[in-house]
Formats: sequence, C-alpha cells, structure tokens
Amino acid sequence: MSRRRGYALLTGMVVLAVICLAVVWQYHYYAEQWLIEDQLTRQFLHEAAHNLSNEK
Repeated sequence: MSRRRGYALLTGMVVLAVICLAVVWQYHYYAEQWLIEDQLTRQFLHEAAHNLSNEK
C-alpha cells in the first residue's frame, strides 16, 4: 500500500510541476507579446503624430 502512495505522490508532483511550467511559459510568452504590441503602438502613434504635423 505504501508503494502505491509513493507513486501517487510522485505522479501528483510531476503533474504540479508541469502545470507550474505551463503557467510560467504562458506568463513569459504573453509578457513578450505585450512588449512587442506596446512597441508597435508607440511607433504607430509617433508616426501618426509626425504625419499629422506635416500635413499643415
């Protein structure tokens, strides 16, 4: 019986580790995507302001 509990505990720890890795990977991925999107937005707004000031 104790051997079965050991396997269950090990399996639970592996599942928990996989979930934690997935959460960390998703956080990293979405943080990187947000930075790219923020940079593109700033560039777009800068170019739009520049173009509007040149129209006069």
